[in-house]
Amino acid sequence: MSLLDLPPEILCHIFEDVGATYFKQDIGRLMVSKQWCAVARWGIFRNVTLRARSLHKLLSLHASGSEILAPSLDYLKRLAIKLAGYEGVEAPDRKRFSAALNADLVQLGPLVRNAPRLKSLHVRASRWVHPDDDEHSVSYLSIPAVHALLEVPIHLEVLVLDITTSLSAPPLPSGDSPAPGFHACSVIGSLLPTLRVLHVRMSSICSDVLVPPNADALDSIRLEEVVVNTSLKETDNLGNLSTYHARLCGHRTTTVRLLWEKLYEKAELLAARMQSPKTVRIIKHRLPTFRLISMDVLTGAEMELTDSQAWGADGKVIESPPEPESSISSISDFE
Repeated sequence: MSLLDLPPEILCHIFEDVGATYFKQDIGRLMVSKQWCAVARWGIFRNVTLRARSLHKLLSLHASGSEILAPSLDYLKRLAIKLAGYEGVEAPDRKRFSAALNADLVQLGPLVRNAPRLKSLHVRASRWVHPDDDEHSVSYLSIPAVHALLEVPIHLEVLVLDITTSLSAPPLPSGDSPAPGFHACSVIGSLLPTLRVLHVRMSSICSDVLVPPNADALDSIRLEEVVVNTSLKETDNLGNLSTYHARLCGHRTTTVRLLWEKLYEKAELLAARMQSPKTVRIIKHRLPTFRLISMDVLTGAEMELTDSQAWGADGKVIESPPEPESSISSISDFE
């Protein structure tokens, strides 16, 4: 019996076990026959992870007339985009690299929006610090690029945004600063009625991220899990531990305590409108110990998380009085 004589559902499991790496090594391995290619695409493109270079290569193939990308979007169920700043990029090439990356993301947005089976979108863009100035991060991700990615299909169920780099606005041809218009938090809030899971962390954030459109007219939404992480604690590209908190959108010096209060207030209102709320939490870290604290909006409890735990995980319940907070309030104290 030929491999192609097996039922399609069996072939799908085989190709899923083989994995996408096998076909990435030689794209010709897809071209055995039309039936082979169709089933292989299901295994390869159901769960896709793109980095800057693989994204550029894929879109270049698409621009050259390749028929690989467009039909493959029919199989896409989970897309992860992982960006690590200028990792591996020489200094003279960084400006060109950033421009190409943001152009690629803007081009990817409409393609993703037309993926009929896409259920889960994960975007990770880590903070990148200049080797000669380790106190200041370098922005490599633009506002239009994030805007394009957030124009997601209405059938998307899971959205995970973990963007610890700051966002830049590209200059206008005239040299003037662009007028404020796109606000990521408001756009994310507009997606709440159709999502089932939302996890979000950004260098600037506000309570709009928890406000659905026409909130007063909504009786209930199907959202089940919401986690907003205000801690930007991570190891940067130089191996140093970053211990900043997110700043409140539009503010440079607002204390992080005010941010927590605003987020918690809107999270309570949102939880009251959720049909079957399972998890509604706000994450922060306490200084000077840098312990991660998860505030459970549904129970009022505070839990300590380890660095390896998932954002929505149950941590150790804190029963003792809270530690005094350090006067260091946000990333804006350093940048």
